[in-house]
Amino acid sequence: MEYKIDDISALLSGVHVISDNEDGDGWFFSQDLTTDYVPARLSLNESLSGDINGARIILISAPGAVGKSVLARELSNKTGSIYLDLSKASSIAGNYVIGGLANKDILSAWNSGTVGLIIDSLDEARLRVTQDSFEDFLLDVSNVSKRNKNPIIIFGRVGIIEEAWLILSENHDINCPVFDIDFFNESEATDFIEKNLLRLSESQRQEYKHLSSSLSVHSQVYKSSIRGVVDELKEISGAESTRFFGYAPVLEAVSKVIGTIKNPSRILEEMKDILSGEMLLSICKAVLSREQGKLTQQLPEKFDSTKESLYSIDEQLDRLACRLFNLPPIDSMSMLSGDLIALYNDAVESMLPQHPFLDGTGRKVASSVFEACILSYALMSDNKIISNAAKNYCLLGVSTPNPFLFDFFVESGGGHGNSIINSSYIGILFDSALSKLKINDSATLIVNDDEDMRLHVEFIISNSNDEDPREIEFTSDGYSPIVLGTKVGNVFINTESSDVEFVSSEQLELFSPISISCDCLRINSEKLIVKSVKKDEGNTSVILEANRFESTQTISPPLVRPGAELYVNWPSSEGFPWSAFSNKLVNSNSDDRVADALRVFRRIVMAFRSHSKGRLARLQDKINHARMLRGEDGRMLLSQLVEDGVISPENHMYYLEPNLLGSVAGASFLQVNTKNYSDETLQYVARAIKHTA
Repeated sequence: MEYKIDDISALLSGVHVISDNEDGDGWFFSQDLTTDYVPARLSLNESLSGDINGARIILISAPGAVGKSVLARELSNKTGSIYLDLSKASSIAGNYVIGGLANKDILSAWNSGTVGLIIDSLDEARLRVTQDSFEDFLLDVSNVSKRNKNPIIIFGRVGIIEEAWLILSENHDINCPVFDIDFFNESEATDFIEKNLLRLSESQRQEYKHLSSSLSVHSQVYKSSIRGVVDELKEISGAESTRFFGYAPVLEAVSKVIGTIKNPSRILEEMKDILSGEMLLSICKAVLSREQGKLTQQLPEKFDSTKESLYSIDEQLDRLACRLFNLPPIDSMSMLSGDLIALYNDAVESMLPQHPFLDGTGRKVASSVFEACILSYALMSDNKIISNAAKNYCLLGVSTPNPFLFDFFVESGGGHGNSIINSSYIGILFDSALSKLKINDSATLIVNDDEDMRLHVEFIISNSNDEDPREIEFTSDGYSPIVLGTKVGNVFINTESSDVEFVSSEQLELFSPISISCDCLRINSEKLIVKSVKKDEGNTSVILEANRFESTQTISPPLVRPGAELYVNWPSSEGFPWSAFSNKLVNSNSDDRVADALRVFRRIVMAFRSHSKGRLARLQDKINHARMLRGEDGRMLLSQLVEDGVISPENHMYYLEPNLLGSVAGASFLQVNTKNYSDETLQYVARAIKHTA
């Protein structure tokens, strides 16, 4: 069933506007209904269930950049409810909401049931607090909700809404209904672009001065052209069309390009040319190319010999990156004589603060698409100052992961990845991929050793529609450590030569399943929490194995939540604080050839992922690859597994049968994951490779 904002508003029909309070500290009481809002569609999540009627708390989730904050603000405007923006909060913890209501002198009105509360940016607030503080905040929300008949509405990204639902359900016995915000469809995307063009026409920017009269005189031409552009976006994106035209920031970028085209009859033709390559890159490059032309046209004749080289796409992105990261401008004017440099810099400094990629203040980005364009360029920059600043910007956790950064890296690799990336960016890209997931979708990161000390990096994006997963591959140089964030799950890393480290933080959260085997493992957090958000997850183990372990912190004993398991193995893992979780291998004396075959056996088994109808599957090409099998013994082992029915080929897929893995090969998934093989498994592998010594 489909829901609209009016359906949610009806649940807050008894709310009265608070008109005598001033906005401040993230608490907004003012009402500001917009005329250009495109109503979002919502669907009730069937997995995270709860009763709508009589609900004390309602959770609303969406991937990054789908429009949560816009919907939250509009819902506040429409109902008169308080809008609480947690992104403005320095920290959240117990008594944050009850204290805020008291400080704003509206606690009595809340208790009387005449006040409503919309809480936004739960995910951004979560970045700045520990697990305990977050749970204390949800306890506070639970207690406050008992004082008022109106449900508290909470908005956040998918992962944090799943976690909040689980905590509220298990700790406070509140079964909250969860709504998912749907992506724009074609008609909504068309409507959004039309309204965005009207908004641009009211701006004072030079490039849009023609737009007001042009929209009025040629309204039907614009309408048909915009419909054609949306159709083009859909055709280019194919089955994943909503990944692009379903996002407001993408449509905003498209609107800015359309808005600069002065001949309405050429909109569709020019947009087709722009979109003919990598879509997001093409949109951004079109904006940057137009900016270059605008600036160079203003330069006097003495610049004619160098105009084509000035204010290039790369130069603009360099300058934008320096602004975003608060770096001094990079000197790139070697082709200009001294008397022209000052003149040129004056021209640039007069235009750059009004750049379409910026929000008008000259310091913040205008949208997450433009931010991703700047970040991807900066991360891949040869200038180490810029690339390091970009890496720190992404890893420090000051803002939520950019949902389009992963797409820019994929497009830079020709649409399918395959480009070489720095190992320290792997976690950044994985966090970006995660930020675009809807509830019940999943993303998996797999890293294995490749040839010549390189790493093979694979991102698997699976949706809930039983479609084949999207698999994106990169190659990593392997020189830098693999850096992961502070909230990590669904990660499988197996490397003998590379290090793995987690970003320094007060607290590290690991969500099963995880299996990491590396040379050196670094954890620089005081607290480690291991848990499993999805209670029906078949693999509940978090396995950490390394030749060496390092930490700059004194780590407390790990807290392992019910439903999850932790296994660790390194030379000092039998000591404090790891002793309760130390998992020393019981069969490490295998013959070298059998040991190599066991590594192949483990790679094969661990490569399978949950597919449609709950089966474990993997593309045959992935399993058959030389990288997976590593020689004749590996091919013999796979052949035996197929012959015995442990692995069954169907069309282009292989399927793993867990029951036969146990009855035929004597191995459970956990035993394979922890490398604790039974004698039966050792004998099976030896027979498969015809090894009798």
